[in-house]
Amino acid sequence: MSKQYQLPNINFNDYFKPKAMIWVSKAYLLVAALLHVVVLALYIYSGVKILAINSIVDMVLFFTFFLMFNENRIRTIYTTVILIIETYVIIHVFTLGWNYNFFIYSFMMIPLSILSSISVKEKRYNIKLPIIYFIITQGILLGIRIYNMYNPIEPLFEFEGLIHNLYVIEGIIVYVTTTIASFVPLYAFILDVNNAYARMEKMNLDLKYTATHDNLTGLINRHSINDYFERALINYNINKKDFSIILADIDNFKKINDTYGHNNGDIVLKSIAKIMKSTVDNGDFVCRWGGEEILVLVHNNKDYAITVAEKIRKAISDSPIVANEHNLNVTLTLGVANYNNHNSINELITVADERLYKGKQSTKNCVIA
Repeated sequence: MSKQYQLPNINFNDYFKPKAMIWVSKAYLLVAALLHVVVLALYIYSGVKILAINSIVDMVLFFTFFLMFNENRIRTIYTTVILIIETYVIIHVFTLGWNYNFFIYSFMMIPLSILSSISVKEKRYNIKLPIIYFIITQGILLGIRIYNMYNPIEPLFEFEGLIHNLYVIEGIIVYVTTTIASFVPLYAFILDVNNAYARMEKMNLDLKYTATHDNLTGLINRHSINDYFERALINYNINKKDFSIILADIDNFKKINDTYGHNNGDIVLKSIAKIMKSTVDNGDFVCRWGGEEILVLVHNNKDYAITVAEKIRKAISDSPIVANEHNLNVTLTLGVANYNNHNSINELITVADERLYKGKQSTKNCVIA
């Protein structure tokens, strides 16, 4: 009986907004550029021109990336940063040797390789890229290590005293920044992923609500009430739990629309829906059945359903509805039917509808059971 409705496909990439990642990435690029300003002074002071030139180039690139970084350039910039750092490592190792630990920078390739796989513009992730980058960068480092085993790399410059200590401090800075830079961007990425999933979850809930509720009255709609009918049937067959339905119709609703306009008619519908929801028990369900008809599923016997129907009828008739400065006295006619004497939900609804029709043909503003 219950018709299944497919919700629209939700694409994670449509909800991924790398705000934290962009903020952290820009901070990382700015810090990297400023660090190169500091070490540039050391390279100039110690007379190592090749490192000074390399530092100037890297500094300019990092500042440029800082200024131009946005979500559509994540992959391009991180890929370029990987090349910059790998070049930095190779130049420093062959210039100063292994003693100052500049090779540690290569371990930044792990998080940077992962981040380089992201393309918000293309709305996809290239899983192969981080693997390729990691293999290449670590392969280069391993190759240099193997080369050094057979042909020990002799540093082009050796320092003592203050300059040596400054290079040691730079090596420590390299270690600290590498450690931080290895985790902070990934942490920001995880935050953005969690935020994306939260937005997706909210959208799914909104879509589910839209699919199961009437957008005017906020009541559950005709399609979704079928699920509750099925549950009531199962409960009846297993536990012999009685249930009934009330089918209500607004008296003279066409006249209200014709006299006061459809906007005021909508206000009447919403007001009646609100009153009915507040009148029934928490475990019972109020559904907009169609047009001005509202159905109530009551998880109880016929006598109790009649009592509920009468409460609804009285609550509506005793509560004039204000619609754009018009005080409207509105009434309902209600038909009640109990499942106990019927073979199917359709038959149950037919009986309630017949009783509703009977009430409409007589006095209106009444309950027929």
